[in-house]
Amino acid sequence: MPAFVKCILAISLLFTATGCWDEMNLQKISYISALGVDFVDDHYVVYAQLVSFGSIAKKEQGSISKNPIWIGTQKGDTPLHAMFNLMNSSQYILTLDHLKTIIVHERAFSRLTAILEGLNRMRATRYTTYVFGTKDNLDKVLTIDSFFESSPLTSVMFDPSIVYEENNFVKATRMEDIVRLAFEPGMTLLMPNLKSNGKEWTNDDKQMNLVTIDGVFAFKNNLFKGFFPKNEVKGLGWRSENFQRQIVTVNAKDEPKNTASVVLTKGEMKIRWDARKSVFRLRGDYMGHIVEWNPEFNFVSIVSTVEAKIKEQIKSTYKIGLDYGVDLFPLEHELYRYHNSKWKELKRQGEWMPNADELLIDINVSLSHSGEIEVH
Repeated sequence: MPAFVKCILAISLLFTATGCWDEMNLQKISYISALGVDFVDDHYVVYAQLVSFGSIAKKEQGSISKNPIWIGTQKGDTPLHAMFNLMNSSQYILTLDHLKTIIVHERAFSRLTAILEGLNRMRATRYTTYVFGTKDNLDKVLTIDSFFESSPLTSVMFDPSIVYEENNFVKATRMEDIVRLAFEPGMTLLMPNLKSNGKEWTNDDKQMNLVTIDGVFAFKNNLFKGFFPKNEVKGLGWRSENFQRQIVTVNAKDEPKNTASVVLTKGEMKIRWDARKSVFRLRGDYMGHIVEWNPEFNFVSIVSTVEAKIKEQIKSTYKIGLDYGVDLFPLEHELYRYHNSKWKELKRQGEWMPNADELLIDINVSLSHSGEIEVH
């Protein structure tokens, strides 16, 4: 082929190249970090939280903005309709590419499936996004303060492992957990509750607005069953997957002033159905060490007292759940998974719930060391 023909073909190919047709100027984009959804007066209400990039990136000098969070709110007939309405006034292109957390108000729980299905239709949403519930005003929950002028993304809202590693309660729920467990037979899904807390920390004599996990919302068969405050269901911390840490403080029975604090860092809970006696057997094995101890408090008594306290917390949590018709430990799922014929037999008789006396609890605690304290 002649050289001039090759040259003409090469030049013609340049006209077919489209270049960077989908290039996007980052200065025109705003990334939603957290999204709140409520349902008021037959309309969905969305709250979009935007976090300043300057508060996320590390700076060599200077400080971040005093107010690195912006909140936008709009309503619509569907969650996406409300989002599209919010885009009209955003001044930027809103995107969910960096969405980390979804917070659903208790009023919208009856429409949880519609909310998640609508958001999943957006290309950018991911199943690893955290999902929390709340009873508080969403604008207050989303407008949080941070320590040391650090990024708001260091809060419990975006990284719940921060508090989970310090003291076990209930592991944070991701969108994939809801999809996987919402309709699982016999399963009780527990969603942590985010609560605005402005009482415990101050900065420059001003109360800081922080968020904490102070309870759980229970769902079964994708239906909301009730809310349980954290201080009433402490036993849930002992059933957590990947148990990491629990702190237990106990008092001697004969002398209440003699106290001991124990940190348990390893543990496992197993539940099985004893078909021969028609009861569930719950066994918990935990290991840890003493961090505070009055020497007059006998070491053997410490172990037995800690075991008794854990057992009481589990038993109390189990009974509170039954009082509200909720299987918090979920025993029915144990039957469904491993004793399916028995489960089918019970289900044929109608909706099934375990009885208070059908759970036998056995707790074993081993204190492997006690710091600098010599134990006898």
